[in-house]
Order: sequence, then structure tokens, then C-alpha cells
Amino acid sequence: MSEKTHIFLELLIKWNKRLNLLAKSQTSILASRHLANCQQMVRFLPNNQPDQPFIDLGSGGGFPAIIIAIALNKPVIMIEKDQKKAVFLKEALRQCQLAGEVRDELCENLPYIDGEYITARAFLPLEKLIPTAQKQMAGGRVAYLLKGENIKEEISTIADKFPLQYEIFPLQDGGNLFKMQLL
Repeated sequence: MSEKTHIFLELLIKWNKRLNLLAKSQTSILASRHLANCQQMVRFLPNNQPDQPFIDLGSGGGFPAIIIAIALNKPVIMIEKDQKKAVFLKEALRQCQLAGEVRDELCENLPYIDGEYITARAFLPLEKLIPTAQKQMAGGRVAYLLKGENIKEEISTIADKFPLQYEIFPLQDGGNLFKMQLL
């Protein structure tokens, strides 16, 4: 585990006591589940434009945004509507010495943000995520979403509403990386 990752996890545990960034029962499996889940995601992500940020939606406790930013040494723009969580994310960027910014607004209210791709984990079901993030997915930008085992059911709820191209990559923990692009 890198020094920056260790700093982030320690900060998350400390702030979690006040902000409930993740369920109390989840702190014991931070490394084995949350960290490992995000690290698996990294191997699928492009880094063709290392200076161009990626955009993370519903950044909450910093997964996967902070882990990706550390692993790829890439700037990040985190979108988190909860102002208290946004303060935590800004502190995580500062303490981990990462390039990036946090926007404490609703995703759907933001103008198009320039970035290489979009990420999200435990944000919204696809039928709500796509309308919420549609502006950010304009121009064929690819989204990489960590989703659960029910991803095929989620896809069936949107198949008629949104034309999209996608791939599903099973992860070791039983979850899936869902790579999608609106057509």
C-alpha cells in the first residue's frame, strides 16, 4: 500500500466517526473490500491524457476517486452535493497531495466539465444516473461505473430509454465494472 493510500485510509477512518462516510461495519473491511474494489477498477482505466482530469460523480467517502488519482497520478474533479463530505474530500486531496478539486453541487446543475472520463461507485441506479449525468456524458465521453451483481437487471430498465454502448467486466469481489457510452 502506498504512503498516500495509507494517509487517505487513516483520514477516512478519522472523519468517518463524525460524517458517516461509510457504514461503521465497513471500516473493518476497508482494505479487503473498498480499496481492493477500486484498485481492480484502475487497470481498466485509460490514462491517455495524464494532465486532463477525470470526473467522479457522488464522490462521498472518496472511493474510487482518491484511489484512482493516487494510482494514476491523475487530477480529479469530484462532484459531491453534501457540503460536509465535500470538506472531507478537499482535505483528502490536500493531505494526499493530489491535484484536483471538489464541487459541492448537484451533478445535474453543473455545466459540461472538461475531463477524460467519468467514474462512480455506489452513486445511483442506471435509470437515475444517466439522466443526472447526461450532460457530463455528452460527446461520447465514457463512464466507468462500479456496479453490483444486478447490473444486467439495471441495464434492462434503461435499454428502451437510452441508446448506449457498453461492456461489463466482472471483478473478483463479485461486483462489476460497467463501461458505458451514450450514443
